[in-house]
Amino acid sequence: MSNTEEIRDQILATIEQRQQQLLSLSHGISSHPELAFEEYWASSAVAELLENAGFAVQRAAYGLPTALEAVYGQGEFTVAVVGEYDALPEIGHGCGHNIIATAGVGAALALKPVADCLGLRIKFLGTPAEEIGGGKILMLQQGAWDDVDFSLMVHGNTGVQYRCLSQGTQAYELLDVTYTGRTAHAAAAPHEGINAGSAVTLAQVAFGLLRQQLKSSVVVSSFVVSGGTATNVIPGEAKLQVEIRATQSSDWEDARQRVRACLEARRSPPAASSRWCSPSCPMSQCARTRRWPSTGIRTWSGWATRSAGNSRPPAARPTWATFPSTCRPSTDAGGQEQRRGDAHLRFRQGRGQHRR
Repeated sequence: MSNTEEIRDQILATIEQRQQQLLSLSHGISSHPELAFEEYWASSAVAELLENAGFAVQRAAYGLPTALEAVYGQGEFTVAVVGEYDALPEIGHGCGHNIIATAGVGAALALKPVADCLGLRIKFLGTPAEEIGGGKILMLQQGAWDDVDFSLMVHGNTGVQYRCLSQGTQAYELLDVTYTGRTAHAAAAPHEGINAGSAVTLAQVAFGLLRQQLKSSVVVSSFVVSGGTATNVIPGEAKLQVEIRATQSSDWEDARQRVRACLEARRSPPAASSRWCSPSCPMSQCARTRRWPSTGIRTWSGWATRSAGNSRPPAARPTWATFPSTCRPSTDAGGQEQRRGDAHLRFRQGRGQHRR
């Protein structure tokens, strides 16, 4: 293969040949929804398909039971193709991770016949726990992207098709908060109780007052997980969940500290004590939203968009506003996007599907 068109034709022909396998994989993952770090069926199905195609597969990669790595080629340029396959509680694959996994597998398979002539080493990374848990962040910390020159993945969105260069993401942190007081009978001995539910209420009020001092690009959302069991029992424990998002890293860091101050803003003793933990790794990817890929990646992404059936001429360099304000998602892919060159493409999917 000596020119771009021949390479393109070979890639498209491989996808066509693998179409039924890929559709079966997508439908199979969709019909077997698995939550974060429990994606055993999906990771096994992906690993088996890539292994049968000649990839060297490592299951339980990077210390995570449902992560996998599949490598083909000896080229000097390593491209990582990333797949996700975790589902949402009660919703299933509303975020289209079955399609994301399948698209990644399809891309890896399509690159295989042209890897040698392009000098590529293909590295598929199956990443668990995107919805909650930060699987990619954990894999990044274990060196999954250390040998990668360029990283590629796709994600769905409703509505029109967006060029990948116009996409931005928000930094994200999730906090599980527990207040501990002292249980007492609300009628017989209310003076002996320390109301953990009241501490949750104070935190919620503090968030409401804080929001007027935050930039419009910062989002603090929360809900009460539990606050008591009966009206005649002063609750000794109450739980709250808080999300903090922002489009700029500095604003996000500031909001994280101010939220923590709200969580500690309880009345003088005796008062409920508070503790919190983050069940998901903080997703600090905002620096990437203001950094544009190289000219080569811009050219490649334009070719990919046209090959997908979108023949619009390349637009002027987009700004944040070109990606709709109603869809400012967060993702655990931010870490490697900052460390390595990355293209995070979008594809249209049906309306009414969840997007985070």
